[in-house]
Amino acid sequence: MPKESGVRRSPRIATSIPTPAGTVIATDTKTLERFFVYRPQTNLQLRCGHLDGQWYWQKLGEIGISPSSNPYRTRDEAIGSLIASQCFKECK
Repeated sequence: MPKESGVRRSPRIATSIPTPAGTVIATDTKTLERFFVYRPQTNLQLRCGHLDGQWYWQKLGEIGISPSSNPYRTRDEAIGSLIASQCFKECK
């Protein structure tokens, strides 16, 4: 598992301090939407489609145990995808 270099910085997405598991809350500074960036922690998540050791993001408050994003190798890649998706939504 590659070591995380730290939390990705962007003027568009502000992130919380990582928990011991590496999880962060990412806030879109323009829309104030909040997202949970995480690795699966339970067998139930793995049985519902998450890949062990991969990173995902999900809108905070969304209900469901299945992944709502693609899997990413690192937390930084997941946050980069989140930044890109939020900027893409704005361009529509």
